[in-house]
Amino acid sequence: MGSSILEVQASHPQEMEVVVRKVFEEETWPQIRAALELSSDKRARTLFVKGLERLRSLVEERLGTRSFEQLLGL
Repeated sequence: MGSSILEVQASHPQEMEVVVRKVFEEETWPQIRAALELSSDKRARTLFVKGLERLRSLVEERLGTRSFEQLLGL
């Protein structure tokens, strides 16, 4: 799964930075907004959703739906 994160990171770094900070580092939306100098928390959430969509398709293609859910701790 790590290689999937890196692959998406290479093409969409800001989206994946938000995903990593939210999911793995458990930062709040205001913390992410400030760290990445985003215009709003809404912008951070939008980047998060887009990053998850990109990551989901790649992980599911390689490892299946259950693996993506496990990656996110669902």
